[in-house]
Amino acid sequence: MSNKVHEKLDNSHRKTNYNRTTNYNRETDYNNSLKDNYYDSISKGYEELHKEEQLNKINIIKQHINIKPNSKILDLGCGPYFSEWHKDKHNKNLNCEVTGLDPSNELLKLAAKKGINPVLGKAESLPFPNNYFDYVFSITAIQNFDDVEKALKEIKRVIKKSSEVVITILKTSAKKEAITNLIRKHFNITKVIEEDKDIILFIKT
Repeated sequence: MSNKVHEKLDNSHRKTNYNRTTNYNRETDYNNSLKDNYYDSISKGYEELHKEEQLNKINIIKQHINIKPNSKILDLGCGPYFSEWHKDKHNKNLNCEVTGLDPSNELLKLAAKKGINPVLGKAESLPFPNNYFDYVFSITAIQNFDDVEKALKEIKRVIKKSSEVVITILKTSAKKEAITNLIRKHFNITKVIEEDKDIILFIKT
């Protein structure tokens, strides 16, 4: 990352309000890995491939968590933003500020059309101030992170105290046990639900 971008991010940590103009057009020197390019390449068919199964997980989560109106929400690995965290289980708009972070520029273009603040980036280096978000969600993404423990430390940094995090892990991932152990190391898991594809972990900070 260039010194100029570092300076911008350092300054943002000193501000009380996160600059919402941050978006996927911000110049960055992240090197796209093969998996990032893969998600770019399938972006046009991604919703058709994954929407139904992702919505099933999201609906389960919304049955077990009550998002408060006007909250600040981070969707980590948001993809095209199926989740609609700004709406409750009854589809009522909660007027939340939702930021979606993803390493795929093409998926973020789809997410941007749904009214969220899209940010191109990696979970291991979140460009947000400390103690900023009320909720962090990461759905079927953590097994793809380059450094899971570093990402968990970043989540811990940006989430407020007495807030909620929900992370789901793909059940077929060879890393699921190691990832679960790392999550237990850094967070208090209050509930675990297994659905068809994922293990859903509910966390209180």
